[in-house]
Amino acid sequence: GRRKGDRALVMNNYLGVGIDGALSLDFHETRTRNPNMFINRFLNKVWYGGLGARRFLQDRLLTLADRVEIVCDGRVLELPPGTQGVICLNINSYAGGSRLWDDNLLEESSKSSLKDELLEIVAVKGLHHLGAIQVGLVPHAIALGQGRRVAVRVRAAGVPVQVDGEPWRQHEPCTIEVRHRNQAIMLQKTVDIDGQWIGRFENMMLWAEREKLIPAANTNLIIKEAIKRYSHL
Repeated sequence: GRRKGDRALVMNNYLGVGIDGALSLDFHETRTRNPNMFINRFLNKVWYGGLGARRFLQDRLLTLADRVEIVCDGRVLELPPGTQGVICLNINSYAGGSRLWDDNLLEESSKSSLKDELLEIVAVKGLHHLGAIQVGLVPHAIALGQGRRVAVRVRAAGVPVQVDGEPWRQHEPCTIEVRHRNQAIMLQKTVDIDGQWIGRFENMMLWAEREKLIPAANTNLIIKEAIKRYSHL
C-alpha cells in the first residue's frame, strides 16, 4: 500500500531522469517566469532549442550513476560511463517521434509493442546524444533493459525528473516505482486499401450490442482481440 506522503502519477508515454528532465524543467521555469514570451508553438520550439543549447554548453550535471540506481524486475541495471539521462518508455516514440529503443540490441528483450505491458529503459549520454538521435545522426539510445516493473532509486537531492513533459526537481532521496496500471483501446492506422476496417468493425460490434446480439460486456473485449490479431493487415 501507499505510505503517507507518497505521490501517484499516471505515465502514458515516458519518464525521464537526468538531462531530459533538466531541459524540461528549464523550459517550464522560464515559461512560468515569462508567460507572455511563450505565445505559440513556433516560439515554444525556439525557446526549447535555445534552452537546450545553453544546457549543452553548461553541461554541469553529474554522472547519473552517482545519483540514481535503476532496478528492472528486481535486477539492478548497469549505467554506461558518462550516462546523463535515463528514459523509461511505455511507447517507442519520444519527443515527436524519435525511436529510442532498438529491438535488436539486447538478446533477452522482445519486440517493443503497445500492448505487451512491458517498459523499455534506455540511457543517453547528454543533450548532444539525444539531439543526434532526434535528427537521425544516431539511430537509437543505449538499451538497458526491458521489464514489467521499474524502480528509480534517487540517491541525491536535486535530480530533475519529468513524466510526459511535466517536470520537477526531486529535492530529497526517494524511490520512483513504475508499473502497469491499465490499458485503453487506441485507433491505429492500418495498411488495408482504405484504412477503415477497424472503424467499420467497431461500428458493427456496437450495432450488434444495440440489437442485443452480444452482451454489452463482451463488446470491448472482442474489439481489443480483433485489433491485436489483425492490426497488421
